Amino acid sequence: MANSSLFASEEGAVLTFIRRNPEGSPSPDSVISMCKVKSVEYQALKLLVDLLQGAVESENIERAQDGLFTQFVKEFKTFSRNIDEALDSHPETFYIDLFSTAFSMVAKKSKKDMEMYQELLYNDTVKFIVLVLKTNEEKNSGKRYVGQIDLESQNLSDSAPFDEDKIQPKAKKTATI
Repeated sequence: MANSSLFASEEGAVLTFIRRNPEGSPSPDSVISMCKVKSVEYQALKLLVDLLQGAVESENIERAQDGLFTQFVKEFKTFSRNIDEALDSHPETFYIDLFSTAFSMVAKKSKKDMEMYQELLYNDTVKFIVLVLKTNEEKNSGKRYVGQIDLESQNLSDSAPFDEDKIQPKAKKTATI
């Protein structure tokens, strides 16, 4: 589960541990514990979004660059030990490159572009991540590992395809990843 993609497992799975009563027992089975297991892809993207949103809110994003990178790498390493390259997971460097690309988009572009990317970061996180993936691929293709993350769920048959030509900043709303 930890190595599965967002496409296959969405954000992860809920594990339920059940105490089974003997057959014929009048007592029902009982749940003794539940937990959520999040995929590495989900955790990495969630961390990326949360750190960037916090830095934008503090209005200190450019000055916080070194601290943000250090925090991303430190927190990412706590759950990335679950990456199993035999299962075709993306390597750690891929997620670190994504964070670097996303940071550049929200902190180091022209004022107009920064505002657009920050608007997407808050109001259409999925479109923001799609643009980060595309920008990262353009920036690193041929030089470093670049991979893709399929953000559409295989469990949602009626989801509309993403059309990046129709990106328009919207009124403030919440979006989660």
